[in-house]
Amino acid sequence: MLIPTDIPDLHHWRVITDDEIERIRAGALRILANAGFRILSRPILERLERRGMRVDYATGAVRPTPKQMELIEETARAHASTPRDEPVLRRPLPAGEHVGHNYTCYYDHTEGIRRPATLQDIRNVVRAWHMLPEIVETRTCMTAQDVPPPIEPILSTVEAMKLTDKIKHCPELMLPSQLPYLEALETIMAGRETRYHSNGCSVNHFTLDERAAGCLLAVAGNGLEHWWVNSCPVAGANAPVTLAGATVVGVAETLGGWLAGWALNEDVSLGAIPLAGIMDMRTTRVLFSTPESILIDCALYQYFYRLYGIRIGLCAGYTDAKVPGMQAINDKMLKALAYGLFTDHLGGQTGTLEAGNVYSPTQQVIDLELNRQIAQLARGMEVNDETLALDEIERFARDDRQSFLLMDHTVDHWRDALWLPTLMDRTSFDSPEAERIKERQIVERAEARWREALARYEPPALDDYKVKAAEKVLASARQVLL
Repeated sequence: MLIPTDIPDLHHWRVITDDEIERIRAGALRILANAGFRILSRPILERLERRGMRVDYATGAVRPTPKQMELIEETARAHASTPRDEPVLRRPLPAGEHVGHNYTCYYDHTEGIRRPATLQDIRNVVRAWHMLPEIVETRTCMTAQDVPPPIEPILSTVEAMKLTDKIKHCPELMLPSQLPYLEALETIMAGRETRYHSNGCSVNHFTLDERAAGCLLAVAGNGLEHWWVNSCPVAGANAPVTLAGATVVGVAETLGGWLAGWALNEDVSLGAIPLAGIMDMRTTRVLFSTPESILIDCALYQYFYRLYGIRIGLCAGYTDAKVPGMQAINDKMLKALAYGLFTDHLGGQTGTLEAGNVYSPTQQVIDLELNRQIAQLARGMEVNDETLALDEIERFARDDRQSFLLMDHTVDHWRDALWLPTLMDRTSFDSPEAERIKERQIVERAEARWREALARYEPPALDDYKVKAAEKVLASARQVLL
């Protein structure tokens, strides 16, 4: 048995047993040894070859033996943080939400239009989120499709820096040539020199492509410290339709992707953010919010936790819904609660629709409420003299005329003990027509909230030096990259 003895057992339902984890590992190592993993970068392949691994330069495939893969597994274990023992939920409510990702399309609920995201969409969303107090940090939430790709993350970041003081980080590195400019912008934001020492990429069909390898090599020039891999096994498409087979693909692709980072630093910290899906055999659409895709994700989580002590990331916000509404709420709550059953992840909804392709500010407002509901669950229950309220219970039990609604204890504690949503309807039944209107109003309230925030936008008092320094970085990027 290879399961480390110092890893606490999960306080969650097990999707796979330790014996099944061993079988999945053996299968993944067999695939890597026989079929190999392609890394489309000669410098990285050369480093792996010098470490004794079989390399086919014609195909870019490396075929490590199970014994060689044990070196990578030991590296993963060496950097795993001490697992926290959390048998009882006592998580504090978050101080606020952090939003921002690189979604490529935008959904306008007022017009009912799904289209490529633009720089103006980014500006509008940044302005709105600047005005919402529950959002404490925002990056650009989309990738502007009307901006040349070589400078897109640089330009969109500078635009956000001119509109809000809630931005702390740049978008994801997409091209190696962008690295010095993104580092310069983060240095300006932080007020101290910032260098990228971590990076990650998606892998598919057992391949790490040239773009991802180029970004990895660029970051490694700073001294690579952390490397993560995003495998996307889709049952019935790029992975077997069976859940166990899809899990093997996710493990094998992650271990194969780890080889690239390990080749550049044998002491690198390793991570993973898998995103499992299924192929709907009736529509041929890839879906990410199904019971099966969730089980594959959670099996991968339990695999990496039990074998290496690593708590991997999960893409909780990927929904199959195409517009804001009840299907999106269903998908997002299903994933948020299911991950809570099988892993330690709770919440994490970020305004995404249609499998991460679309960003909707309307859905983002709904997701703020969904995340708060989940946070209320994760808060658990505090038990002390004040919350037990024994004196008040005795008063109530002795007097038929008593009600807790009339007691000072209720007045003192209801705001802290109970949460009041802003979108969901909690009124009594009115009439069939009124109730149909209330159902639609969930989305309408969300739309109105972000539009109202945009309308009352007031620019913050920004550091003029930082803004001008950021504009100089953008001007340099335009000159060199375009």
